[in-house]
Amino acid sequence: MSTFVAIARTGSFTRAAAQTGVSRSALSQGMRGLLGDVEEIERAPCSAKARRSRMMANRSNRR
Repeated sequence: MSTFVAIARTGSFTRAAAQTGVSRSALSQGMRGLLGDVEEIERAPCSAKARRSRMMANRSNRR
């Protein structure tokens, strides 16, 4: 989630990468992972969506 926030704040993958201290490639991979998580939640049944949302929240709190 921090990847998304950095990109949204700066408006640029390049500036977000510089701001967060990671390569542009690593930032792009993080964003792909986040999008994959969101797509997985969208395809899941409602109860699974709730579980997955909690898992993502817990995962982003650890970062």
